[in-house]
Amino acid sequence: MSISRKTSLAALGAAILTISLLGGAPATAADDKDLPGWIHQEDVDLTDSSRWTLETGQAANTSSYDIPSNVSFGSTGLTVRGAAQARGNAAYTSGDAKGLDIEIPNYSRVEVTGSVPFGPGLWPALMWLRPLDSAHGEIDLMEVFGDDARPAATIHNEYGSTHRSLQGSVRWEHLPNSNPTGVHTYVMEKTPDRIVISVDGHVMLDAGPEDVRAGFDWDAIFERPGATWYPRVTLQIGCPPVEPSCGIGLPASGWKGGQIKLESLKIWRMAKPGEQQQPPVVQPPVVKPPVTQPPVVKPPVTQPPVTQPPATKPPVTQPPAPKPPVTQPPVVKPPVVKPPAVESGAFTLRPGQEIRHDYKGATAGGTAGSVTFTVPKNIGTGVMYHSLQALSSDDGKNGYRATVTLKASGTLRLTLAKVTGNKTEVLKDVVVAGRGSYAPGDDVRVSIRVVNGKVLAKAWVADASEPDWQITAKGGATAATGDNIRIMGYLSKVAPRAVTSPWSGLSAQLR
Repeated sequence: MSISRKTSLAALGAAILTISLLGGAPATAADDKDLPGWIHQEDVDLTDSSRWTLETGQAANTSSYDIPSNVSFGSTGLTVRGAAQARGNAAYTSGDAKGLDIEIPNYSRVEVTGSVPFGPGLWPALMWLRPLDSAHGEIDLMEVFGDDARPAATIHNEYGSTHRSLQGSVRWEHLPNSNPTGVHTYVMEKTPDRIVISVDGHVMLDAGPEDVRAGFDWDAIFERPGATWYPRVTLQIGCPPVEPSCGIGLPASGWKGGQIKLESLKIWRMAKPGEQQQPPVVQPPVVKPPVTQPPVVKPPVTQPPVTQPPATKPPVTQPPAPKPPVTQPPVVKPPVVKPPAVESGAFTLRPGQEIRHDYKGATAGGTAGSVTFTVPKNIGTGVMYHSLQALSSDDGKNGYRATVTLKASGTLRLTLAKVTGNKTEVLKDVVVAGRGSYAPGDDVRVSIRVVNGKVLAKAWVADASEPDWQITAKGGATAATGDNIRIMGYLSKVAPRAVTSPWSGLSAQLR
């Protein structure tokens, strides 16, 4: 939750069942004060208002005005209320509580339990963290955008033109309690080079330096020596006055109000070597192998081409005869390679998990985009739904989305949809290649283009000839769409195991 406020910038967070960095899987939150690898710091007393600073004023990206009287503290926890109550130029009032006198260590475990309101026009953030010693960085343990089908966890670098973020989520229906307004527990475990955030024992985000894209300086944001963080709870209502058609929208007619209820906030610090009989979590080397693995995957991709050019060297003497044709193709190909926004990375997905990457700025926006997804060799019976969204709004809730369905059987399905306020309307859905058209380990390319009132999409196996546009539908830029590109990866809940799914060659064409 990146918020620009009159008085300050912001961040949110929340957590439940813990992720054991030893076993790499979610574990139920224990009642013990100390946990393996973690030293209990405090259970924050939510009856004590003296450690919290309450904001007054209206943020630039909301229709609500924060007033301290909308925040209360008591035996049931910290409450932030929102109401259909005019104040100044705002149609609603809400609250914003910053725990500036609560210090969270840089390597820490934070567990929060509570509930939030749910519905159009509401942007509750049960818990998010901001640095006490820096203006840059944000960790959102939990936020919900309007009536989204999933709670989200997000990490950010600095704000402004160089802003980058990485987001993960889990659908409400996959949680033990599928009610968005019910009580849920969110847990963040932050260790060297790794941040894991879960809800009710289901991992939403598991990220390290290898997962963020170019321009996101992980070390500068998350590995600063002695860095500390503070907690924040916010409820934003409605779109900003300058953007009345934003993805969140406005509350439903007749909405009177709602509230965030933070029932508990617990903080642990990472144990030092020898501080416990078993200092397990101080073995982030166990975490680092995954950081080393992506490079292990990359070299094979880079080295074969380096070895094979020599095999092409003999024909280098023959070009004199076919020289004219050889010179002309480059004239056609530059537009494809032309965009400087060519990037690569990988989705590290657990069953039922979705990860999104948003690309902003002059080199990554526009009406056309293309990307290559690699089908994991260990996909098994799992099904992946990978998407490329063009004309994406800043919050990703508006645009046009081309999605490929990838599975071990080798069937390639392409779905084109219009996204409005985070609601998806399928425009067309086709099977573009039958069983056996690709195998685990193969690459599949997806392209989308919006031009002259039409939306075009196509998908093909990367080593096959590029086809003509396979889907055409009506569509174009609206007040709600933007100039961004979003890629999304989702692994079906029934998948037998977590997978790493690389993507590469992301490019976008400016409007």
